[in-house]
Order: sequence, then structure tokens, then C-alpha cells
Amino acid sequence: MQNVLARPRGFIVLDLILLTLVLAGWWATGALADVGLASLPVVVGAFALMLLTALVMGLYRRNAVTEPRFPARCVVAVLACSGIVALVAGGFAQGGLAGGALLAPLIGAVTLCLLAMMGMRVALHRAALARAAPRRIFALLPDAGLRALPAQMPGAVVVPVPVRMDAQGRLTPNGRQALLAALEQAQAGAEVILSDGLLFDPDLALALAARQARGLQVFSLSRFMADELGRLPHDDPETLRLIALRQRPRSAAALAPKRAMDVALSLGLLVVLAPVMVIAALVVKLEDGGPVLYRQVRVGLHQRTFTLLKFRSMRMDAEANGVARWAERRDSRITRFGALMRLTRIDELPQLLNVLRGDMSLVGPRPERPEMIGTLRAHIPAYDLRHLVPPGLTGWAQINYPYGASIADAEQKTNYDLYYVANRSCIRDGLILLETIRVVLFAEGSR
Repeated sequence: MQNVLARPRGFIVLDLILLTLVLAGWWATGALADVGLASLPVVVGAFALMLLTALVMGLYRRNAVTEPRFPARCVVAVLACSGIVALVAGGFAQGGLAGGALLAPLIGAVTLCLLAMMGMRVALHRAALARAAPRRIFALLPDAGLRALPAQMPGAVVVPVPVRMDAQGRLTPNGRQALLAALEQAQAGAEVILSDGLLFDPDLALALAARQARGLQVFSLSRFMADELGRLPHDDPETLRLIALRQRPRSAAALAPKRAMDVALSLGLLVVLAPVMVIAALVVKLEDGGPVLYRQVRVGLHQRTFTLLKFRSMRMDAEANGVARWAERRDSRITRFGALMRLTRIDELPQLLNVLRGDMSLVGPRPERPEMIGTLRAHIPAYDLRHLVPPGLTGWAQINYPYGASIADAEQKTNYDLYYVANRSCIRDGLILLETIRVVLFAEGSR
């Protein structure tokens, strides 16, 4: 599958090649020899920090160049990385260790490499968009599947071909003719996104096989969305099969690394952020004299309920009538300091205690209120699949989609959550935690 969105693995390879060339150039010119091999760990550490900063700032995200905050992320990446390198290398110099003599050239090299990495992404993105022949993608899907696809994809032309079925779930004669006519337009190299079950139609299966022999690429909706968009459609049967096949009993030893990471990081964050939490608690109390913490029942792993902790960010009478409501943009129920806490996610910090207690994990789908679950189940039949994993303080949906405030938002976030359920791992959790730094720093998706 041709992917016009950013390919993280491809960019990692290109960036490593760039760094190797820079280090080789330094070595060839004798710059490193002037300060000795003892400085090599400082240099390697600086470039490793540069790659980590690029990851945190989202430079390895799909289609990162087109995101509105890409220029700001680039500026922050350069300033943050250069500042940390200056502090570390300066500390080495103060301690009489190797690194002081490299301070200026190292900061310059790191800055130039970061700028080169960003320029390379912009150049490749523009080259992809300037191609004479954009991708042609024929989406042979029912209406729900067509709605799951984005309205526009950079460098691609999506041709929607609605699938029409009768009451028995079979293609109608007119629907079959429309699909066959669409396949006649598909040239070699085109892509077809296929609705589950269409291959059971003999005429369509034969036409697809003949076209594949001439270079047509055929993908299921679930595979296309997973590879291109990092999410799985909640109403596609293949998604349900994929998750069901990957759900197998896990031993305590298999679950131990994730739990150990949760405990260690949550304890560390509680220690580091304790001053922030104390100040937040004092301001919440002084603002209106009400309780500092807000306790709310949420649904977690295997649909078990637990009490979630937050710093109170709304007025005490926010739900005086007892009816649960979505938080709205510029919600009048939010206090002045509560708005700041929500913008910076400080209100979520007490949930580190939930993580320590085992109610939640650091990474997973956000837990929802029981009052909302019934409505969400009615609109999203696969919604309960989110409860196959522990809920999280952050997650794949949270770093890819803004704060949800409607059923439509919940559907999109569920698609991301299902992708996480099907592809979760400790490595992915670590990457999500790193990207959460960017989400908090730029207040992405806050409400």
C-alpha cells in the first residue's frame, strides 16, 4: 500500500543515516579527535536526545507536516533540545569532564540536524503532493464505512462507491452493476477498499481477481484504516474478528511489565509533581471554598466500576439536577482556575493515585461514566471492546483526537481505542507517554 502520510519507520531510517553522516564527517575532519574519545558519549547522547525530542514533538507522526502546529513544534524542538544539550555539556565542563570544548559545535550540529530533519519532511511531503498521478482509491463500502473514511486524503482521490444490499444482506442487481462499473474505471496501481463480505459475490470476486492480476491493489476497510490512519472502524466485522483473535489469556508474568511501568512512573510523577498538586489544591479551595477533589464513578476493565479522582474544575452545582452532560467549549460551569487546569491537564493528576491502586493504567482508553455508557452502546455496538484493557490516564485516542463532546466524537475515539486494543504493547505505551508530553505542552484537544 502506498502511504502518502508520513512513514515513521522510513523517517527513522533517514534520520539515522543523517546522524551517521554527521558523526562520520566530524570524525573525518578531526573535530572529535581534538577532545578525545571520552567526549563520544556526550555527542551520541546529544543526538539520541535530538531523536527523542523529535519523537515527543510529533515529527514521526503520520502526516505531521500538514498539522497546524508543525512550525511551532519545530521551534520548540530546536529550543528544548539545544537548551538541554547546553546544560548537560556545560555540566560536563564544570565537572572537568570531556564535553566543554564541544559545547558550541555540538549545539550547532544538533540545531542544524533538527532543521535538516524538518526540511526533509517538508520536501518529501511536497514531492508526494506534486506527483503527476495522485493515488486513486475506490471505496466499495456501505454508507457507514464511507463515513469512517476522512473526507480528504493528501495526494489521493477517493472515489466513494456505496454498497447496496437487500434485506438478506446480498448485493442488489443495481448495486452489483455499480460496483462492476467502478472496477472498470480502476486502472493498474489503483487501490480498492472492500467491504467485508463482498468477496462472497461470485461476479464481483471474479472481476476483482482479474483486476488484481493487472496491478489493482485490494484492501479491507480495517487494514486500510489501520495502516493509513492508525484506527479501526468500530462497525466493521473484520475489526471484531481481529480483536477477538488477539484476545488470549495472559499470565501474571506477561502482565507484570505493564504494571511495573505503571507503578514506577506514577510514583515518580507523584514525587516530581507534588508541588504543582499542592498549589492546585490550595487554589481550588481558595477559589470558592468547595471540595478540592471531585470523585466520579467510571467504568473500567471488564466493565467494573471504580471511583475516579480529579481536581474539581467545575462549580459545585455543575450537575445539580443529577443529569450527566458532555463538557462544552467555553462551558459556563467551569471555574476560572478550572479552565487553566483543564488546559494544562493538571486536573487529571490525582488519577495517578487511581493508577497506583490498580483502577487504571497510565495508557489505555479513557474511562467513561456509567450514565453515558448506555447511550454510547446504542450508537456504537462495539463500544464495550474498549473494556478489554484497563482504562488509562492517557491513550492512543487522546493523543490523536481532541476532547470528545458528542456521539460523533465518541465514535471516532472508539476507532482509535479499538486500534490500541488490537495492537497494544509496552513499547507502544512508552511511545504514547512520550507523545503525551507534546499534547500537554501545546494544550491539544483541551476543553
